[in-house]
Amino acid sequence: MKSHIEVLYDPRYFKDREEFETIIYEIQERHEAWFYARINPVSGLAPDKIYNFYRYFYDENHDIALFLDDELHPDIRKECREAFDSVFLTVEKHS
Repeated sequence: MKSHIEVLYDPRYFKDREEFETIIYEIQERHEAWFYARINPVSGLAPDKIYNFYRYFYDENHDIALFLDDELHPDIRKECREAFDSVFLTVEKHS
């Protein structure tokens, strides 16, 4: 979790994280029924929230990377991965 906190405060990723998190909250809204069918492990109440299923960490190059919990529905996990890649893995950012 320490890496997640460090990434949250890494100024290199602030704007892109904001963009990514806007997209994944839209994903949560599209899959509202799935989240409402789950109990939030923190509050013990329904609905669960998408933020319980992902964490940031640094890869071997000290770049941002994304962990997605295996309990996240595969379709939702795929959408989150695609959103992350669309924001963070663009050619312009690695040139």
